[in-house]
Amino acid sequence: MAALLAEDILPITQYFAYVEVSGGVGELLRTDSNLWRAYAPFSTSHRNFAARRVADRGDIYPVFRDLFTPEKHSV
Repeated sequence: MAALLAEDILPITQYFAYVEVSGGVGELLRTDSNLWRAYAPFSTSHRNFAARRVADRGDIYPVFRDLFTPEKHSV
């Protein structure tokens, strides 16, 4: 999956965001998911990729606002 993202998807997309939602209400996952471990390195190696975690309902809007703030993610 990570190879597909790196080789086929990221080169042709303007922006790709991965949002991981916790397993339980109000708490982050106790261990990193397989996708999180595979995708996390892309945050530093690709300007058009961002990853965030959501632990609580109240975090959803701030996370999406952060992900789609044009000043932070202009490509």
